[in-house]
Parts: sequence; structure tokens; C-alpha cells
Amino acid sequence: MPTDLLDRWLTALLATPGLTALRDPDEARRVLLDDALRGMPLVEREDGPIVDVGSGGGTPGIPLAASLASRGVTLLEAERRKCDFLEQWRPELPNLRVIWGRAEEQPLES
Repeated sequence: MPTDLLDRWLTALLATPGLTALRDPDEARRVLLDDALRGMPLVEREDGPIVDVGSGGGTPGIPLAASLASRGVTLLEAERRKCDFLEQWRPELPNLRVIWGRAEEQPLES
């Protein structure tokens, strides 16, 4: 797992107004990063792409994308400003895709 990337993501998340109400770095790590990774065993048991609906600042999607490089991870976020924040991590996470939109407006794949 690329801890440098996740450390930089968490620092940027805390520094960007409107992405999280958390201000304490230790609490943010516990809530936004450690809790996201706690679900890894469950996610690893399944195949296929991962979709994080209502991604906000990118949790759990970015930690999962960083930890599961072979899996496609889509972050779906309705607020453009949050998508702009999420987009900056795509160059370092080639398995990451960001979609600006609402879940109920997305086409269903058959």
C-alpha cells in the first residue's frame, strides 16, 4: 500500500475547506483512512470494480484504490468542487475513475 500517497491525500483532505469537519489529524486518520481499510477483507473476497457512491473527499474509495491496484475504483460524486479534489489523485492511481453526477442519474449496465 502506498502510504506516502495516502498520507498526502489525508493532509490535502484536511487542508481543503468543506471536505470534512474533522480537524485533528489523528482522528481523521482513524475515521477516514483506517476505517476505510478495515473493510479490505470483505472487498477482497469479491471480484469486479468498486464504486464509491457519494465519495466526498474520497473515503473509502481512494484508500481502496491505493490498496487494490488491480481493481478498478470509481468515485461518484454530485458536487463538482469535490470532484475537482478527487481528480488530482488520478495521475497516481491509474485504476481510479471520477464521475461527476448523481447515482440515480447513472445509466445501468446490463
